[in-house]
Amino acid sequence: MAKIVRTLIIACCLIYLLAGCYDPRELDDLAYVIAIGIDKGDEKDLKVTFQIAIPVNISGEGSSTGQETSTLLTVDSNSVYGAVSQANTEISKEINLSQNKMIVFSEELAKEGLEGYINPFVTNKEIRPRTSIVICKSTAKEFLTTITPILEPNPARYLDLMLSSHSYSGFNVGTELVDFYWNVQSKYTQPIAILAKPKENSKKQDSSSGNSGGGGGGPADAEESTVAENSTPVFIGIAAFSGTTMVGELLDEEVIPHLILTNTLSPANFEVPDINDETKTTTVTISQKKRPQIELTLENDIPKIKIVSNVYAQLLTTGTPANFFEAETRYKLAKEIEEKLKTLINDYLEKTKEFKTDITGFGKLLKPQYWTIEELEKIDWHEIYPNAEFDITVNVNLDASQIVSYTEETEAK
Repeated sequence: MAKIVRTLIIACCLIYLLAGCYDPRELDDLAYVIAIGIDKGDEKDLKVTFQIAIPVNISGEGSSTGQETSTLLTVDSNSVYGAVSQANTEISKEINLSQNKMIVFSEELAKEGLEGYINPFVTNKEIRPRTSIVICKSTAKEFLTTITPILEPNPARYLDLMLSSHSYSGFNVGTELVDFYWNVQSKYTQPIAILAKPKENSKKQDSSSGNSGGGGGGPADAEESTVAENSTPVFIGIAAFSGTTMVGELLDEEVIPHLILTNTLSPANFEVPDINDETKTTTVTISQKKRPQIELTLENDIPKIKIVSNVYAQLLTTGTPANFFEAETRYKLAKEIEEKLKTLINDYLEKTKEFKTDITGFGKLLKPQYWTIEELEKIDWHEIYPNAEFDITVNVNLDASQIVSYTEETEAK
């Protein structure tokens, strides 16, 4: 009987333990940050801006759109986590970084170097490794101010969709915290980040109204900020780094060679001069069926890099009437595409040599060529890469079947 009583007492105690949890925090007690902006500070080292979701305005009876679904809080601090502590004293809820989608640095800060700003994010257990890294040509605060969800009331979901646009646009890239960190550590490649800017055609808005918060432990920051009409920032290309320092940028079509050479090109629209009238354009969709063939050899510390890229192109529109029944016409257009892609790839590679940074990762091809790490480490890849010589071949497989089918149907009618 005594044994049964003891068992019942232990079971009752366990039931009470299972009914609760250690250090409980209700969801309503947390302020979920969906984006962090970091600028050079005025009074202190940094000006950190947190974009915080407003759950009550996202769903339910209080459902809203635009700037009403998030708010900004800006504080001055000497460190990012000092800013988190400061922010916790200014709002009624605890700052939580587990839902953060992107970290935005100003171009000014990136060109001075991000050393000391990346590691704290990597080691923080709340920050996801897949958080996107963005460099803004204006201030990070201005960039976050211009974010207003369009077609998507949930600001976190909107950022996810916006950051994934590289998978179908061809003019920007996807760069995540973990990739940036490992490429900084690598001896054979260098990191990149998404390059962005607020839209032009801007108007002035008082940042003390709408979605702006206070800063530096004082009252709300009442300075004017530039807010783009329609409030939509845009991603414009690649920010190239050497270590943690931004050394250059690649814009619009200059991004396509990077995507091709790193085998990350998703179908993207691409324009070339029309074969009959150079003042007009022909539009094709380009994609890759397989990764490019790249060979690297060293001759007297001069890298010799041979590139063969196979691109699939599908014809969409032409600037002038053309008979694509004729093999010669299709051949001319394919050659036009090949020449433009080859020129873009060559210009891209020359720029990376000018920047003195191998953001493509050619240096990784050295590893299989040496038996020991000691032999491999005698080569200072980042030092010799600017001497590289390239042999570029682009092969285009053109599919004009849709245009041909349309022409047949039109002539039949």
